[in-house]
Amino acid sequence: MLTLMEPALWTEKYRPKTLGEIIDQEEIVSRLQEFVKRAAMPHCLFAGPP
Repeated sequence: MLTLMEPALWTEKYRPKTLGEIIDQEEIVSRLQEFVKRAAMPHCLFAGPP
C-alpha cells in the first residue's frame, strides 16, 4: 500500500544536493555560481519540469 509520504521521500532522496549534481542546465548553474562568488544571491523562482 502506498502512502502520501513516499513521493516526498523519493524527491528528497534524488534531489541534487550541490550545483555540480545539476545536469543539462549549464547556463543556470554558471549564473548561480556567480551569485555565490559575489555573495549576492537575489530572489529566484525556478520553474519547469522536475
